[in-house]
Amino acid sequence: MMNKSDGNKETANIVVNKGEVSDGFPKEFFSYAGTVISITDDVLVLNAPASKNYLQQDTQITANFDDETVFSKIIIPQSTSGFEPGQSGKLFLREDLTADEVKIGDQVTVIAFENVKGKTEFLAKKIEING
Repeated sequence: MMNKSDGNKETANIVVNKGEVSDGFPKEFFSYAGTVISITDDVLVLNAPASKNYLQQDTQITANFDDETVFSKIIIPQSTSGFEPGQSGKLFLREDLTADEVKIGDQVTVIAFENVKGKTEFLAKKIEING
């Protein structure tokens, strides 16, 4: 069954068991990725594009955080030259950060310990800057 969601985009809903409708996404997932659009003492808001997340459309996600939330940066090398086979553990490095080091415009992944499907606000347990 095809549904028109706007003038240009079609979305497909798949009928599964006993009249349930599936959006085609997993039943559970625990993170969203996007661009930081605001950050305060305990709230990070990001624009999560549908193209990088299990979303029907671009969505604003509010990730609350507390003293137990871990902040880090994933350091991805621009080139793999100089690395020998079997050294993959040295390619991607993680650097611990504080909330104060997260800036508007940063590309982040916010991770919860609960299913965030259908949620636009939740408590993040990890916030990773993708860099």
